[in-house]
Amino acid sequence: MKLYITGDIHGNIQRFKPEEWKAKGYSDMTSKEYVLVLGDFGIPWDYSREDDMKLDALAKIPSTFLFIDGNHENFDMLYEYPEEEWKGGRVHRLRPNVLHLMRGEVFCLNGMKFFAFGGARSIDKAFRMENITWWKEEIPSTEEFLRAKMNLARVGNTVDLVFTHAAPLQFLVPHKDLLGFDPHCSKDAAVRMLSEFESSISYQRWYFGHYHLDYFDEERNARWMYRNIDWVEW
Repeated sequence: MKLYITGDIHGNIQRFKPEEWKAKGYSDMTSKEYVLVLGDFGIPWDYSREDDMKLDALAKIPSTFLFIDGNHENFDMLYEYPEEEWKGGRVHRLRPNVLHLMRGEVFCLNGMKFFAFGGARSIDKAFRMENITWWKEEIPSTEEFLRAKMNLARVGNTVDLVFTHAAPLQFLVPHKDLLGFDPHCSKDAAVRMLSEFESSISYQRWYFGHYHLDYFDEERNARWMYRNIDWVEW
């Protein structure tokens, strides 16, 4: 079984089209494979026919598509989808094979445990309109944070993989030159929550998106994801 992992797509599903996928040398997408997007999935966005066309296109691909939410999501629309349990955690099901992994959930996929926690602060919200192109739900709530802690405690604070949109402060500070800003100067509630998780859980590798960078921090077992596609096989 293989799980492919990639960064923000902002509503553009081009990288998942079979011809594009094969051109990059990846194996054919089958029902045994999963694809996970680390936030800013961007679908649905505006109640347009284009939203449905994109989701229907993904539904025709045999693989299962998973995503955590980022900061650039239409949360009003996302929360309209039915909530259900999948692999031990809560999801919104957009299509039979397109699932939103809700914040703070721990999933077990054929023996592999992973923790999902979406959300991040939009640095561009001053240029967006609330409830049209920006939603306050982008920042995880206290209830979501506490639920996450409870779910992690149930598995002994130990998972194989961690999937988030933003990153803990511990990952960001050593790379402020790469980021172009000093993370210490950012009053970011999402980053603070993730920093606490990182200090208290055991994991093999942490994946995150949001910063539009592809980089592997070998020292911290943390992979920054944007356009690249990584995978784990088990």
